[in-house]
Amino acid sequence: MEQKRENSVDRIRVPIDRYQFSYRTSADGVVVKELGSDGELRVLWSKKEAFCFLYSWDGKYLALVVAEKSEASDKERGERQMVWMTSLSTRRWVEILDVERMETVKIIDDVQGVEEHLYWSPNNRYLVTWQPLSSNRSGEVGEQGEERNVKIWRIHDGKKVMSWKSANRQCWPMFRWTDDEKVAARWKNGQIEVYDWQWMVERGEENGVEKCVKLACIGISDWSLSKRSLAVFLPERSGHPAKVFIYGLNVPVSKSEKSDVQLVSSVPMSTASFFRADEVKFMWHFRGQALLVFARTKTDTTGKAYYGETFLYYLSADGKYTTGVSLEKEGPIHDVQWNPNGHDFTVTYGFMPSKTTLFNRKCKALGHLGLDPRNKVIWNPHGRILCLGGFGQLPGEMDFWDTVKLVKLGSAVSYCSGYHEWTPDGKYLISAVTWPRMRVDNRYEIFDVKGRCIVREPCQEMWKIQWRPVPNCLPAYASPPTQDIVVQEPVRLCESTKPESSLKSFGDGSSQKVGKSTGSADQAQNSGGAYRHPNWSKTSDASCNGAEVPVASETLKRTIVGGTKKIPKNGNNRPVPGGKPKNQKNNKILSAQG
Repeated sequence: MEQKRENSVDRIRVPIDRYQFSYRTSADGVVVKELGSDGELRVLWSKKEAFCFLYSWDGKYLALVVAEKSEASDKERGERQMVWMTSLSTRRWVEILDVERMETVKIIDDVQGVEEHLYWSPNNRYLVTWQPLSSNRSGEVGEQGEERNVKIWRIHDGKKVMSWKSANRQCWPMFRWTDDEKVAARWKNGQIEVYDWQWMVERGEENGVEKCVKLACIGISDWSLSKRSLAVFLPERSGHPAKVFIYGLNVPVSKSEKSDVQLVSSVPMSTASFFRADEVKFMWHFRGQALLVFARTKTDTTGKAYYGETFLYYLSADGKYTTGVSLEKEGPIHDVQWNPNGHDFTVTYGFMPSKTTLFNRKCKALGHLGLDPRNKVIWNPHGRILCLGGFGQLPGEMDFWDTVKLVKLGSAVSYCSGYHEWTPDGKYLISAVTWPRMRVDNRYEIFDVKGRCIVREPCQEMWKIQWRPVPNCLPAYASPPTQDIVVQEPVRLCESTKPESSLKSFGDGSSQKVGKSTGSADQAQNSGGAYRHPNWSKTSDASCNGAEVPVASETLKRTIVGGTKKIPKNGNNRPVPGGKPKNQKNNKILSAQG
C-alpha cells in the first residue's frame, strides 16, 4: 500500500477557496476543472490525446500519458477520420504539466506501451513507469539481452536513471522512496533491494549498486515502506506460517566512499507469525510508529463467508507491542483505515448489517458507530469527520460522522459508485461511477459533510478522477474538539435538488419528476422523467439536500416495466450480499420431507 506523506509543519498553512480536479473520459481525454467558492465548475485545461494522468504528491505537477493521432477507416460510413489509437503499437510519450501555469515543462519519450502505471517520488524529482514487454523486443535491451520495461526518469532533464525487467505488475509500485528520498527500495523477483539513492544517482546505475543491500528473505509477495521502516510479507509455504517482518532503515550520513552505513538492519525489529493468510494489506501510522496488517485468505474452509477469512493484526515498529485485534461481531472484516491524525483507527466488520468501531493504539474500543449495511471507511484528511459507505453490492448509502462527538452529521446516496475521495481540506467528498466497472451511468458527484449534493455531472466512459493534492492547507472545519462542527449552507445545489425544480410529491413520500407514473418504459421516456429502478426506495436527489425520505410504498416497489408483479412471501429468505448464509435446515421444504 502506498504510504501517505505527513504534512510539513515548517510551511505556512493556507485555506482553499478553489478546488481543482482532473478526470479522464473516452470522449474528451483528460480534463482539468475547478470548483469555485460560488459552486460553479470551470474548465481549466483539456487534452483529447491524453488517456492517463497522475498528480504529484504536492500537486505541483500533472503527469500525462499521451498517444499520437492516427488515421483509421470507418467501415460503416466509408469515410476516413482521425481517432485516438490506444494500441501498444501507437507511439506514446509522457508530458509533465505545471498545474499552476497549465504549461508543459518536460516531455519524456521512449515509453512505448505505458498505460496507467505511473508513480511519483515524494519530492517530485523522479517518475517511475511500467510498460508491457513487447513481442518483437523493440524496447530497451540490457547487457544480457533482456528487455527493460520498468524505468525511472529524472524530471528536470528527462534522463533515465535506472531500468530493469519485470514481466508482471506484482507489488506495484516496484520502486519506492522514503519521504526525504535518501533511501530507496526495489522489489524484484521476490526479493527486496535497498539503495543509498544519492549514491546511486551520482555514480550511475552500474556503479551505484555497490551500496545495494539485499534482504535475506526470499519469496516476498508484498511489502511497504514508511519513514524509517520496511515491512515485508512472506505467505504460508510447506506447512510454515505466514510471516511479517519490520526492518529498520538508516539514513546515510556521508557521501564519501569510506562511509560504511548499514542501510537496513540485519535483524527484524518486529515480527509476527500467523496461519490462514494468503495476502495482506499494509497500513502504516502516518509517522511510521505502528503498522496494521489486514490479512485475508482466498477461501473460507468453514463456509461462513463468501470471500475468504479475514484477520487484523497490530505491530509497533519497535517490536514492543504486537497483538491481534479482537472484534465483537462475527463475520468478515470489510475495511480498516487509520485516522489521519494517528490517534486511532476504524474497523468495519461483521455480517450485514456490519458494525463500525473506533480503536485506540492499544487496540481498545473507544466507541461504536451503530449497525448499518456499510463496507467502506473514508476518513476526512484532518481526522475528525468520517464517511461510512455501503458500496459494491450495496446500494451506495453514505453516513457522515463527527467522530469526536459521535454524532451523525448527515446522509446521502450515491448509486453504483466505486471511487470516493475527500478534498484536501476535508470540505467536500467526490463520488464517481467509473468505467469499466459500470458501463452505464458514469458520473461524478460532490457532497458536503451534511450529505447535500452540490455537483452532479454525467460523463461518457469515465476511467479515472482525482482531486489535486494540497498538502499544506487549513482544514475546512477547524473547530476545537469541545465545539460542534458548524457547516455553512451551500451556495448552490444540483439542478434536480433545487426547490423550484419540477418535482411531484406522492402520498407515500417519494418524489419523481412531473410526468405520468405508469409502468411502461416508453411512457416514462416520453414524460421527460428519469428512469428509476422498479425496487427503488430512496431518491438520490432528495438525499442530496439532506432531506429524510421515507421508503417507497409496496405498490411502487412492485411496479415493473409492463405491469405489476407480486412479491413472493418467502422473499426475505433470499441471500443478502455480505450477510450471513441462511441455515438450510430451517427451509420449509426440508422440514416437510423430514
